[in-house]
Amino acid sequence: MIVRPTYEELVERAKALIQALTPINQFHDSSVAGALVRVVATLTSQLYDTLEQLERDSNLSTATGVALDRIGHTFGVIRQPARRATTFGAAEPVKFTNNGSSLVNVPAGTRVWSSRLPYKAYRTVQDISVFPGGEAYVHVVAEGDGSDYNAGVGEIDKHGLSIATLSVTNVAPLVDASDEESDESYRARIAQALLRRYYGSAVAITAAIQEQPGVVDVRLLPKRRGPGTLDVFVVPSVLPADPEFVRSLESILDQEVVPGIDWRLIIPDPVPVDVRVRVRLKRSWDTAFADTVRLTVRGYIDNLQLQETLFKSELLSRVMDISSDVEDAEVDVYVRGLPIERSYEPEFMEVLRSRTVDVLPF
Repeated sequence: MIVRPTYEELVERAKALIQALTPINQFHDSSVAGALVRVVATLTSQLYDTLEQLERDSNLSTATGVALDRIGHTFGVIRQPARRATTFGAAEPVKFTNNGSSLVNVPAGTRVWSSRLPYKAYRTVQDISVFPGGEAYVHVVAEGDGSDYNAGVGEIDKHGLSIATLSVTNVAPLVDASDEESDESYRARIAQALLRRYYGSAVAITAAIQEQPGVVDVRLLPKRRGPGTLDVFVVPSVLPADPEFVRSLESILDQEVVPGIDWRLIIPDPVPVDVRVRVRLKRSWDTAFADTVRLTVRGYIDNLQLQETLFKSELLSRVMDISSDVEDAEVDVYVRGLPIERSYEPEFMEVLRSRTVDVLPF
């Protein structure tokens, strides 16, 4: 730690050094020697300013901004940039309702926003069809980055289509956007990187895995195979997992887990869910309606969280809500080829994914 002398102490030190090395001994304010002493003391004080700043910039607990970035880069930890709000990883929360009498097609890229805060604007990511009197759900991505684009339930209420009978809202909040990582959060992650380099803490290992794109959930299972073992259960957003994605996780575990621990990466195989939907319509059958049913069914099943129960009644409700033209519907659900009566509660390491969705008229 740098111990900084006061300005007065610097003046006295300069006087003593000049007296020791020269015959000068008069340093009153109007003298040349006195002026030189004050100049030297001022310049030395400025050097101490620079040294103190360098000391702050080189210390993890006091560094900020770019200086903290340099420390983080030294240990392979990058500051997290601002994140754009999306709705992926959950059921589609943005709902279009068709109050008219004709089919409405909502193309991908349709702009939706909040009338109260118009800068909160988002774009749909896929084409959907909304039947007369019906509803359809879709994922969206914010137009900008940062937490300002998080939105509460019902905040989205405008769309860019010139169709008066079409309304839009978000039935769930958008909460996954974030600003650029703060110095406090970044400093804590750097400290975790240092800790896991020597201790391999569970929190730090989990954080390292969660930082990877495409990771939905992480669970650590220590001693599952006996003392000195660690099983790391990771749920990716896409199943089956891409081999390159698996290799990236294995590389992280090689770096983060303490040497001597027998770790194993577990990525689940998707548990196949087959669905057969029979629908009676008040009008003639068409393939566009069948495609919307498939999208609705897959959207529900493929976005179930770990250990979240699959309910037949929820599937049936979503199918019935697609259009007012739906007079009646039946849903049969099969998990691993076996029919379920009312619901299916997955085991801990089971991740449900839709396989086939057959849509047939009565």
